[in-house]
Amino acid sequence: MKGHQLFIGLVGMFGWLFVVAQAPITQDLMESTEVPVVPDFSGTYISGTPVEAYTYAEPTSYPFTRVGTRAHAIFDPISADPQQQNDCAGESVPSVIWGGNPMAIVQQDGIIFMRFESGDTMRRIYLDDTLPLTVREHTITGFSTGHWEGVELRIETTHLQAGVITNRGHPMSENARLSERYWRNLDSDNLQMELIVQDPINYTEPVTLTREFVWSEEERVQSWNCISLGPRFIEPDIDELARMLEDL
Repeated sequence: MKGHQLFIGLVGMFGWLFVVAQAPITQDLMESTEVPVVPDFSGTYISGTPVEAYTYAEPTSYPFTRVGTRAHAIFDPISADPQQQNDCAGESVPSVIWGGNPMAIVQQDGIIFMRFESGDTMRRIYLDDTLPLTVREHTITGFSTGHWEGVELRIETTHLQAGVITNRGHPMSENARLSERYWRNLDSDNLQMELIVQDPINYTEPVTLTREFVWSEEERVQSWNCISLGPRFIEPDIDELARMLEDL
């Protein structure tokens, strides 16, 4: 009987020691599962001018395929510019990123908005991984999903219309995939950005471009109140123009 009681006592003591030993580990696991603080990139940024206010880097030589070489060689900036046909046409991604107009970022639950003044171009970056899979059309801004990796915002964009990476005619097919990375340095509110373009049709390897968006407390993205006069190579209809002005 005494041996039985001694056995039970030893089991209880070892059980108590096990619980005590596990307590710090459990506490560490609880601390490690805390929700990380998400950076707030909201604000307005100078997107292109003045030149001395931002940094911008692209390859000195683009790794064109034969298809890409030909597309770049025959590029005509006038005929390729959609605003030659429609003054109010929106800007396309990613070329709008390198443009000379302000950019505003607004963060909400599950979505981030990036608005560019030119063409009132709006990007929507969905952070919700449970979005239903639907058939998506190719558009000038594509379909973007994002997530946070520590203090960095990572964005993947697909379903873009064929176009150009920059306004200097570096081609981009509709199968291109964009990978973006945004972060802030510790001593600055400016936004650093890296873009990687994967487009095997036009390039033999991924193309990387970088830039800095300068944060501005005074700058604001203005409304794009635009009136289209029609294709620029056609004489405008003065009567129609007068009617449009009256409607403003």
